Amino acid sequence: LSSDFLVDSSSKSLPRFALQAKRSENLKPRTMEKLELERRYWRHKEVPWFLITEKEIPAIVFQNIKWLYPAQRDEIAVEDLPQLVDTYSYHFAANPKTTITNIAKKIDVAYEQPPGESLREIRQLLAQRIFTFDIFKVSTKLTPADLALADSWGIEEDLHVQNK
Repeated sequence: LSSDFLVDSSSKSLPRFALQAKRSENLKPRTMEKLELERRYWRHKEVPWFLITEKEIPAIVFQNIKWLYPAQRDEIAVEDLPQLVDTYSYHFAANPKTTITNIAKKIDVAYEQPPGESLREIRQLLAQRIFTFDIFKVSTKLTPADLALADSWGIEEDLHVQNK
């Protein structure tokens, strides 16, 4: 048995909790027995335990995760990261009210890149939390005003984790 996530949060009321994520169609009797064992284990450790399914996740959040998740697998070369961040920060600042999708299209044309190349890189930067956004906002409607650049400490920490 294993839990999907053990979360340390900044919440004073819930500083640590365990999460198990399952698809609702997989909640068969044998699975439920195993989940009960897991719940009891965490109760014994005095750690709140939660079971979540796709039904507890808002549709927009689910779609955003589905859009970002594949981009996590594509690593950004550490030496390319400063150039990418500078390039996209520049274009975002120049077009604060344009969607990132339209900005990406313009960059692809301007730099004679294959269609979708810039959006792929932006997705990677978002998936790796170099740029962050409110997960409750539809990704296709994101504008630079919706994005925040991680502080330099966060970027260095992310790079350190990527290289392990």
